[in-house]
Amino acid sequence: MQLFYYDVLKILSFLTSKNLITKSEKEEIKNLVLKNESKFLEKLHSIYNSESANKELLIKNEMIRYTMSSKQKQRGNSRNKKMKIITEETEELEEDLIKVQQQKHRLEKKLF
Repeated sequence: MQLFYYDVLKILSFLTSKNLITKSEKEEIKNLVLKNESKFLEKLHSIYNSESANKELLIKNEMIRYTMSSKQKQRGNSRNKKMKIITEETEELEEDLIKVQQQKHRLEKKLF
């Protein structure tokens, strides 16, 4: 098992050196590997233990795929947050507009 960890960390370093993944992505994957709890790690381990001649390439591709999917999740989450902020700001503007219209209506009543 130690050899597996060593090889995975070596591949992570290679991907980072070639700018295929960022240092923060490397750290994220490294933490997943060291925690030894994720399905992602199980997938890497099954590739590592397979009879495939292209194990290293398969592991590299799986790591890149993982980082791409996590980037998409983060983008989706940030879009949701932005939409929530826009919705809240719109609601506040609508409330302010209603208040101004009510004040205007009261003033018109007083004048006439």
